[in-house]
Amino acid sequence: MNFTMHQNRILFWQTAACLITTVCLSGCGGSTSADLPDLVPVEGRVTMNGEPLAGATVTFKPQVSGVNSSVGVTDDDGRYKLRYSRDAGAVVGTHKVTVSLMTHLDGRAPTSTEEGMDFEQLRIQGVLIESVPTCFSSAVESTLSCEVQADQRNTRDFELSKS
Repeated sequence: MNFTMHQNRILFWQTAACLITTVCLSGCGGSTSADLPDLVPVEGRVTMNGEPLAGATVTFKPQVSGVNSSVGVTDDDGRYKLRYSRDAGAVVGTHKVTVSLMTHLDGRAPTSTEEGMDFEQLRIQGVLIESVPTCFSSAVESTLSCEVQADQRNTRDFELSKS
């Protein structure tokens, strides 16, 4: 019985040592500044038929592979600032741009309980609809694009209209 107890203690400490080593080597997760591409600030304003488009998601998708999109959400005045992961900005180069605003059929914004859910799934279920025309909101069909320039502040306004 002492031998089994001794083996259990060894196994426990070996497992603990492996877990501690794994945690120390992996860090806290996420990317470091060295992992991120060079970013430049991008901000702007989105209007629909001349009025600020509040609560819309603005996405800049770089037209190069292996680089993530930058995303921002418009405030009550339609203004947005892009973020890439935890850092502000977008990568330099050409981007396909989408502007999306999911609402209920009656135009109400999603509730706080819905905000954590997959909006695309809620759209498929008929709970939410896309309020922005497909030519601006679809990742495939959007006609919006933007060239993000290096070494400068990029202000990109989008004046959208419903036909």
